[in-house]
Amino acid sequence: MLPLTSDMVGLSHIQNYEVVKVLGSGTFGVVVEVRDPKRPDENLALKILHEKLAKEAETSQRFLQEALILA
Repeated sequence: MLPLTSDMVGLSHIQNYEVVKVLGSGTFGVVVEVRDPKRPDENLALKILHEKLAKEAETSQRFLQEALILA
């Protein structure tokens, strides 16, 4: 699985997801609305770290912890 970084935001697809629109951006990254072809009736959002931050071990660990809490 490729790491998700903010340089991917201009793409029409990120991995298996169709990018609908950018919902917001901030210091840590970008949040995009996406569609999963397997779950077309659900609204989904991906939070994507800025590329530079994704390379920092401490920041990546905090990001993963946040994802696990919200899952």
